Amino acid sequence: MAQAKGLVNLCKKQNLEGELKDKILAVAGVTQVVTYILSGKVDAGFINQTELNAHKDEFGSFVLIDKALYAPANIVATAFILALSRGFGEVGITLILGGNIIGKTDTISLAIYNAVYDGRNDQALILSLVLVVLSFILFWVINLLEKSRI
Repeated sequence: MAQAKGLVNLCKKQNLEGELKDKILAVAGVTQVVTYILSGKVDAGFINQTELNAHKDEFGSFVLIDKALYAPANIVATAFILALSRGFGEVGITLILGGNIIGKTDTISLAIYNAVYDGRNDQALILSLVLVVLSFILFWVINLLEKSRI
């Protein structure tokens, strides 16, 4: 049975491993689970509803998990926080969509880029530290959300 690493942790917290403990193959993500299922390398796997709908005709059968076992609001909040934290460090899309107009389309990552480009390494270091602290805070919040699912 293949499942994403996050689901392995959820199964441990909910004491759902049982006899399957030695038969679980933890993979990086849902896409990899689908690949293992469709190639016949595993007998079963845990995937999300979106992937199920995309490949419904290719699966022999499926069972829906009871929603009482997970907290959809926490999942959405976690996804939002991860997207936000990724956006903090994004440079490329900011340059493509907004250009690099200092004071108008500035983001922390562009400010770091501009500071390094202009030789203001001390300012770049401070902004980098701010970005690191923000990231740690966001991941701490995600950790709190994960703990509240128990």
